[in-house]
Amino acid sequence: MARHLIDDVPVGWETLGTDLLDGAPAELVTTLTRGRRWPSSTLDHSITLDGSPPARMTVTHEHAADQNLQWGYVLRPNGIKGLPGINTLV
Repeated sequence: MARHLIDDVPVGWETLGTDLLDGAPAELVTTLTRGRRWPSSTLDHSITLDGSPPARMTVTHEHAADQNLQWGYVLRPNGIKGLPGINTLV
């Protein structure tokens, strides 16, 4: 999961799709998606103010509050957790 979400994407994600569930049991996929399928899409058309190539953001506890992020995800060996208001993490 970490490789797919972080290592294998150049900048970031526009949309996370059901391809994250490839290889998961069919019953789980049906429960989570009601049988629907859609692809993930990356941020391929980002434009920066100074014209430089888009760069991936690195978020750490030390500077998360400065980035005014609405959501964050914590990847753990036993699963993934979404955190609303990541800018309030200490």
